[in-house]
Amino acid sequence: MGNQLINSPAYMDLTGLGRVFVFTHHLGFSLLVLYSVRNQKIKFLLYAILTNAVVYFVTAILQILDFNIFIIEGFNCVVAIVAVIFIVKSKSLFKHRQT
Repeated sequence: MGNQLINSPAYMDLTGLGRVFVFTHHLGFSLLVLYSVRNQKIKFLLYAILTNAVVYFVTAILQILDFNIFIIEGFNCVVAIVAVIFIVKSKSLFKHRQT
């Protein structure tokens, strides 16, 4: 069992990075859902659900088609970068509003 870690390829150390990408996706989607709920705009909820489904569908298809793990994680990285941009720019969406 101890040799399994020693004998694994060096790139397997980067698998935790994929979890960071997925966490970033979920944070961006959660902000989109929050915006939808706060402003009672159901279309943004549907956008969040649809976008999340597309990201997971593409990732699953790439795995089924036996693409290289770096391509799959690269796709997840691009989505995470878009999510970070959305997170930063969405700050203006959540400014204190008068009720």
